[in-house]
Amino acid sequence: MTAHDFQPSFLLSMPQMQDPNFARTVVLLCDFNPDGAFGLVLNRPTEMAARDMVRLMPPVVGGNDLRLYIGGPVQPELGWILVNDARGTGEYRTIREGLHLSSSPELLRTVLVQQPTPRARVIAGYAGWGPGQLDE
Repeated sequence: MTAHDFQPSFLLSMPQMQDPNFARTVVLLCDFNPDGAFGLVLNRPTEMAARDMVRLMPPVVGGNDLRLYIGGPVQPELGWILVNDARGTGEYRTIREGLHLSSSPELLRTVLVQQPTPRARVIAGYAGWGPGQLDE
């Protein structure tokens, strides 16, 4: 795959993967270009409700039980939201039709308080690779 013909895709770890950050993971690869690559681990849920881990002002009161996921080892203090519908909720990027990525506090608050719980995933951290690293 080259950066020129990149389309968002999934990376599945091989059984022999030894790195604990990526063993038995599914990564949504969102960006791949000459500067590097950016992805989110999708299958590392925590036992914690996202509303209890996120720091918004004013704080989220009540809310739903949407779990927090670990998206990768890079900058775990950064949060991401994957949703199927992000219209009217601040800035977002369409990964592909029906899948949007955002770090908007406005969207985060909406996702954390909405009842019933929306089809969304709140993710802390990400997976990143430098130029040529993922190719190897």
